[in-house]
This record gives sequence, structure tokens and C-alpha cells, in this order.
Amino acid sequence: MKSFATLLIFFGLVVALACCLRPPVGPSTDPLPVSSTSYATMHRLVVQMQNRWRRLDADCSPLAPFALIYLFMTSGASEYLQNGYFADGDAMVEFIDRFAGRYSAAIDAWLDGASPSQITPPWREAFQHADTNRSAVSQDLFLGFNAHINYDLAIIVYQMNWKQEQKKDYDRVNDLLTDVTDTAVLEIGNRYDPSFKPGGANGNPTQQAVLAEVLLSWRDAAWLNGQLLITTGGSSLTFATLVTVASTAAAPYKAPLNTQEQASARLQYCEENHSQLNL
Repeated sequence: MKSFATLLIFFGLVVALACCLRPPVGPSTDPLPVSSTSYATMHRLVVQMQNRWRRLDADCSPLAPFALIYLFMTSGASEYLQNGYFADGDAMVEFIDRFAGRYSAAIDAWLDGASPSQITPPWREAFQHADTNRSAVSQDLFLGFNAHINYDLAIIVYQMNWKQEQKKDYDRVNDLLTDVTDTAVLEIGNRYDPSFKPGGANGNPTQQAVLAEVLLSWRDAAWLNGQLLITTGGSSLTFATLVTVASTAAAPYKAPLNTQEQASARLQYCEENHSQLNL
């Protein structure tokens, strides 16, 4: 265990350095005009994410932390759009809408009691883990990110046939992830898990650097897998590979389960803190 902790610290330092060496893409210097329809779509998405998160937050659901992160991401994307950050805002909104639709379809089906067989395997794995009521907040976050990035994202790249021409706007989402991380992690700490507060095990800069770099690396891989899907014409074998990729990536984040005492403490912390904060 000690050697694993040492390895994690070393990995964190390496990743922190890597983050510093990965410069932001920055805003487009010549953005296309954005249609009123795209602005309306982003507004709809923000309201949708807000309503879903509030429903989950009211119940202190284990799925609430990821829903909150998604709300921050969607709100941030809306601001990026208004500021002309993307070269092709209309195309980016279509991408975001389709991408968010995969999360919405999965979680809404799960909450409505759909059969597990009706949920895509990576999301089913994330939801079933949360359903043990013994998951850690960090596990719920990473399993959600895993399903959405390692599986869903590659599929959207393929479905929209995004290639090198769209790569810069795709990578501008990395800038957004970096921008919202600090605020999102702080809110997670205030509401759901004190270890995400500044100075906590999950709230220190090194851990946040690890989180950011893992997500950015997954996005890099999703782009390549999306290109592979385009090249193979969406072969069933390639889709099956995505499931395997997501399942493999999920494995380190499924254990250990919280003890019953830890699970009770997680629920109590949420019940005592979440309603004091309004978004």
C-alpha cells in the first residue's frame, strides 16, 4: 500500500508538470457568427442539466456529483459560445447537444427504472456501482467521466464525421475543462465530500492536476477512436472495442467500496451541507 501511495504521488507530480506543458488552445481568432437557434439550444441544455442535478441533489443521490460537474461544463460551454471562443459555434453546439443527449438518455432511462440491458454497458457499470450506496464520490465522478468520454465521445466524433478541420474546436473543450475544474471541485467539496475542499486529499493542486490530465488524455484517445470508427465505417468490432476500452479504464475506480460507516458519513455530510448552497 505504501509503495502504491508513493507511485501515486510520483505520478501526480509528473502529471502536474505535463499539465503545465500542455498549453491552452485559446479562442478562435476568426469565429463564425452563431445562430439564435444555437444560443437557444445551449439555454435549453443548461436548464435541463440544472433540473436534473437539482432532482438528484435533493435526494443526495450518489449520481448528483457528476450531474453537478456536467452542469458546470454546460454553463461554461454556453459562456464560451457567447464569447466567440469556438471557430464554428453552430457546429460545436450540435456536437455538445448530441454528446449531452447520450448522457441524458442513459441517466433518464436509469432513473425511470429501465432494464439494465437497455443502458449502454459503460453507463450501466457506473450506475450500478453508484446503486450499491457504498461508492465514493471520486469513484462516481471517474466512472461517469469514463462512460461519457471513453465511450460516448468517440461515437459522437464518428457520427458527426469530425476530422482535422474540427480538431481545434474539439481541443478547445480541454480549455473549458481546465477552466471549470477549480470551481467544480470546490463545490463538490462543499456539498458532497470534504476531501475535495482545499487542503483535502482530493482538493490539493496535484490531485486536481491528475484529474484534469486523466480527462484530457481520455479525450485525446476518444478523438483517435472516433477517427478509427470513421475509417472502419462504424464496424461492430470497433464499437465492441470501445466497450472494452471503457471497461478496462473503469476497473481502477470501482474499488474499494466504502464501508457502511463511510457510506453513512457520506450521506450525512450531503444532508447537512447540500441545501445550504444554491446554484
